[in-house]
Amino acid sequence: MSRGLCHCCQQNLCLQHFSEYNKLSISHLNQFNNETNILDDRLKTLNIFKIIGNSRRKLEQWREDCYTKIDLFFEQKCQELDRLANEKVNRQRDELNRIQMKLTEFNNAQQTTRQDIDLLISRMSQIRSSIMDLEETCFKITTHPLILNDTFIDIKKTNEHDVNLSSLSHTYKAIHRPEGGFQSLACDGQHLLIHQHPNLCLFDRDANIVTQTVWSYGEIHEMCWSVTLGQFIVLGANSIFCINENTMSIQEVDTIRELDWISCTCSETVLFVATNECASSIMEYILFPAIEFVRERKHPLVCKKDEFIVGVVYNNANLALMVWISCTCSETVLFVATNECASSIVEYILFPAIEFVRERKHPLVCKKDEFIVGVVYNNANLALMVMNMFKKSIHMELRNAKTLDRIWLFQPDIVCTQKITFRCCSLTCDQWLIVDYETGRLLQITKDGKIKETIKYYPCPYRAILFDQNKLVLSGMNGVHLHTIHWHE
Repeated sequence: MSRGLCHCCQQNLCLQHFSEYNKLSISHLNQFNNETNILDDRLKTLNIFKIIGNSRRKLEQWREDCYTKIDLFFEQKCQELDRLANEKVNRQRDELNRIQMKLTEFNNAQQTTRQDIDLLISRMSQIRSSIMDLEETCFKITTHPLILNDTFIDIKKTNEHDVNLSSLSHTYKAIHRPEGGFQSLACDGQHLLIHQHPNLCLFDRDANIVTQTVWSYGEIHEMCWSVTLGQFIVLGANSIFCINENTMSIQEVDTIRELDWISCTCSETVLFVATNECASSIMEYILFPAIEFVRERKHPLVCKKDEFIVGVVYNNANLALMVWISCTCSETVLFVATNECASSIVEYILFPAIEFVRERKHPLVCKKDEFIVGVVYNNANLALMVMNMFKKSIHMELRNAKTLDRIWLFQPDIVCTQKITFRCCSLTCDQWLIVDYETGRLLQITKDGKIKETIKYYPCPYRAILFDQNKLVLSGMNGVHLHTIHWHE
């Protein structure tokens, strides 16, 4: 029998239902209390420096650029001041030299006239007076204050946009690759590093060469950018090199033991390197204060015995693995995958010098019949590309970069028939792009490991990298193609 009308839901309720309804309402309040506490904890632990880290780096880069311009302008004015002073000194020196030559003529001839003597006295007096004036000379320097205003730096709030791969533009720029060039790509957000035999070339956003240097160190298996070092890392067959983007100087890292490398990537503190072997290992090297070995992750943790890790990508403390050979960087760590069956992932710290941290071997990173063929770091995660040498299959794994705990595994319908390493790259919103050279496709993968979009691409793609947030760069057999990508509204 109903006892009254509930004003909240406009229902007639009995006493028992009133009690149950009241308990339910209190339960909802408790849930809201718990959720507000959780949100409050999230706000308390929110790392503002991490959120604004990239923006701060841009501001710091602007400051450094301004300092450089001011220093250059200062040096130019100092040189101008030196030139004006030297011109005055040189004029008196030239006049004194002419008098000395005249004296030499008179001494050699042992003959002179009163007129010659008077002329010498006059000239000597003029020089003496000019030198006295020169010693007392001061230059008037007029300076104006450097006026800055808010229009020099415009700060606007932006959100990361979701990529719509299906609306990929036609190639707006193409870079020809001469015969003998390697396929790897790397970018620092401003410049693109490409190998154009016989040079390593740095390109700007408009595909113009900014600077280049001769590369004479053999094969290039992978390249990545280290924010911590502020340098590119180039992975050779058995060696690792640091490339200074300003001077393009090449420095081989002596502290890393010689192995058969296939892939690398960097976090903020660690360099991850995958070995080029079956049952690959992942070696870890700390970057600071010098690149030092940390540990090795082996199969079956990272792959099976019949698989290769062919690529690694770091993102959000996770690693996406595509089994074969690759390297990638977080802000502080370089991750390198070994080019071998039962691959390893090797980690190196980057700062202040590249140092070995550890090696991750099978069964931790892969099985004995698997190769890690690619590693890519992004937002504390590692993406691994892993190939099974017997099944000729490829799969992608996303793992936590610190623990190598698997977050998800994606198995595409790809059969490996060619001896070319599979690669992936990170996109915005923690998404990924798999480059399928076997069927000429691009596969867009969501942050939870699901297929989002698949498109055909010609010419056949081998490598890809996101250049800024709205440019996709694809490397093929004969060159590199730049595309504009559109945001998903």
